[in-house]
Amino acid sequence: MATAQKSTVPGIDAEKLEEFNRFAEANPGDVVLDLEATTIWEGHGVENLGKIGRWTLAGQTIDKPTRDFSIQFGAWKEVEQEIGIEGAHDRIEPMEAALAGMASCVSTAITLNAAREGITLGGLEVTAKASVDPRVLLGAVPVEEAEACLKSVDVEIRLGGDLSQAEKDKILEMARRSPVHALVKGQNSISERLVDI
Repeated sequence: MATAQKSTVPGIDAEKLEEFNRFAEANPGDVVLDLEATTIWEGHGVENLGKIGRWTLAGQTIDKPTRDFSIQFGAWKEVEQEIGIEGAHDRIEPMEAALAGMASCVSTAITLNAAREGITLGGLEVTAKASVDPRVLLGAVPVEEAEACLKSVDVEIRLGGDLSQAEKDKILEMARRSPVHALVKGQNSISERLVDI
């Protein structure tokens, strides 16, 4: 793919990005990221503390105090009250966090690749929306129906600038380069295991 001499996206060095891509092509095992997130139930209702921080690059664990991020997960106060949770209050709901992660990852995929392709973005906003059936989560229907709780995700990409139709088509392709897009689309296997604490 053609690389612009100077990035069209502020804050991205397109030449360095292409240099990294050449290294990644020659050394695919050296660029794999192993990621993890943990939630700790807070002992009340559906409240969990999400912890993000440690990750691995090419087998080397990176564990920095500056990446010790925490997120308070739960649900919407009105829904918590409706399903019988006492002392309900608003927190980030996990599906909302997943949709925000997807929108952010799609935006990242577009900006990185727009810089590589020499496409000037006059503005970019990504929204991910989904309708979720909570009945499996709440135990109202059999667990075998879990995959039916989310039928589709709608990703809306709003663009600014004077872009040709060919550039817009490339941007739609770029959106599908997002790893979170692939995760939500269901191209991965999931395995569960129990461990004593």
